Amino acid sequence: MDFGTISPDGKKIAYAKTTIDSIYNYDVYIANINGSNEQRLTYFGDDAGAVMNPQWGADNKIYFNAAGLHHPESIYTIDTTGTKLTSILPGVDFLALSPDGKKILYDLSYGLFTCNADGTNIKQIFRYDNNTPNTLLGASWSADSSEIFASYTDYPNGLFGIYRMNSDGTGVQVQILPGFYEYPSVH
Repeated sequence: MDFGTISPDGKKIAYAKTTIDSIYNYDVYIANINGSNEQRLTYFGDDAGAVMNPQWGADNKIYFNAAGLHHPESIYTIDTTGTKLTSILPGVDFLALSPDGKKILYDLSYGLFTCNADGTNIKQIFRYDNNTPNTLLGASWSADSSEIFASYTDYPNGLFGIYRMNSDGTGVQVQILPGFYEYPSVH
């Protein structure tokens, strides 16, 4: 089990889970907060694929990155019944959903982007240095959506840690924790 996220009402949890038969082929599951009534919502694992980084939105949909043999890499959403799987934005790495559920933060090899939760209104908020391979290993919005906290690794320059920036991409040079981290979550 990986990447747990709590429903807006605090009564359920969604997470990525795999079976013993396919240890890398994760799917989205939900359960009551006490672990009862587990339900599988996606079947990317059956398609030699996997889900990653599920996040429960304020709209009660679950957002995540996924791909499979018959499903292109994309940011997807699914409802809690598992019947409405929707591809929102193909070919990108999903990082975070804003606390109000209105914005998505995602990563491409040349920059950090935001868009509306339906994939419209795409904006590049930070451009990576073309001379330095940059890696973001997750990001999260602050509770008021004014800042973004990202785990950043820059191997050639020895920069590792969690960095804070304004939600418009300015102020990115502020390191708040040194070290190697994945998928920071801010509350």
